[in-house]
Amino acid sequence: MTNVAVIGAGEMGGWFARQYAQKGLELRIADADHQKAHALASELGAFSGPTEEIIPKSDEVLIATPLDTAEGIINAHQHLLKGKTVYDIASVKNGIPEALAQASGKSLSLHPMWGGATNGFENQNLIMIPLHPLEGAYQSHFDGLKQRFEGYGTRVTMLHHGEEHDRLMAWNTALYHFNNLAMGLALSRSGMPASRHQQVEGTTATLSRICAEAVAHSDPTLYFSIQTKNPYVREAHEVLWQCFSHLKDVVQEGNYGAFAKVMQQASAYFMEGKDPQNYLKKAMSQFAAAVGAAKGAEFRHVLAT
Repeated sequence: MTNVAVIGAGEMGGWFARQYAQKGLELRIADADHQKAHALASELGAFSGPTEEIIPKSDEVLIATPLDTAEGIINAHQHLLKGKTVYDIASVKNGIPEALAQASGKSLSLHPMWGGATNGFENQNLIMIPLHPLEGAYQSHFDGLKQRFEGYGTRVTMLHHGEEHDRLMAWNTALYHFNNLAMGLALSRSGMPASRHQQVEGTTATLSRICAEAVAHSDPTLYFSIQTKNPYVREAHEVLWQCFSHLKDVVQEGNYGAFAKVMQQASAYFMEGKDPQNYLKKAMSQFAAAVGAAKGAEFRHVLAT
């Protein structure tokens, strides 16, 4: 039976611990808050203890601590991590993959693209980043873990290094969070209560509002780290601001031609590589399904990942 040390008993550390327990993995749990680790371990019938005690007794080590502490924890326990399968689940990889690669020849980096309210692994997107050349024993090791997660029902995407991950996440995650938070802030300054907006909102507003609501209700420490720790976020912010400014000018000038061009450019971007005849029908169907899902309670939390 695989024995996993979960370092960090917060939202995502707790999520992985509960899911792993359901899959039959044996768990050992550590957290700077010893009471939190003990409570989670008691819930799952697992062991808890200091990090330096549970790592030597485990086959795998999952680093699920906050972004500000993950790299330091890895560096402080390098002598215990050697030879272990060790991986993080951080939203920003800046510095973490390098620390992991130095700590163990069997290390890799993960990014689960979901939040702690998700019911399970099935149909979720998981990023996997190899930290050593994909050859020989490491190739077999990496493929084995990939097959495990695919067996759980996740859709696995492999990226080549942490820099590629952070650049992609600056546009994929941080920019969406930033835009949703700005939308929530703008609505809060509208002079009308949220309930009034909700009474009259259409389908686009429903989906946009629930996205903004989910982000606003999330952990500010994590979301601030996603905006500030990723070195590529500033570029994404600047481009978004340029686009807002351009669109504002187009609308205020009453320039229909320029407005239509903006919509055409965005449409062409999303349609790239797709069958034009089926694209709009499928896109509208997906939109309708998303709006329907958005009215379910769980969706409010899942969207915020």
